[in-house]
Amino acid sequence: MPEMPATFRPEQPAKVIRVLSDNIRACGVADACVIIRHDFLSARPAGAPVDIVIADPPYDIAALEDVVARGAGWLAERGRLVLEHSRRRASPEEAGAVRRTRILTAGDSALSFYSHHETTPGVVSGDGGETTPGVVL
Repeated sequence: MPEMPATFRPEQPAKVIRVLSDNIRACGVADACVIIRHDFLSARPAGAPVDIVIADPPYDIAALEDVVARGAGWLAERGRLVLEHSRRRASPEEAGAVRRTRILTAGDSALSFYSHHETTPGVVSGDGGETTPGVVL
């Protein structure tokens, strides 16, 4: 069995962590996720590279570019990164080895989606490389 990818939710109250854990179990992906309470920018996830990184940094974080670049470093070649941020704050078009491919907005929030520069959305390369399926939050 491959190492577990990590789920990062820094400085979250215990109740939020409990709800997140319950939702992970309810979705049937408990064997693909681990919750680690740690600073996202200095964390070293077990099991990288991963297929999906979901980053939900505090709205007052200084540089979204740093968050995206850090998350990009954990992605498998065909992996995707999702950044949750304030709708009023622009997400970086590029950071690290990824480029923004889509933005969805709802209320005051936005989700920016990223993939590797050399990855074309909808096209799967045949590299056959090993990755750990899972989510880093």
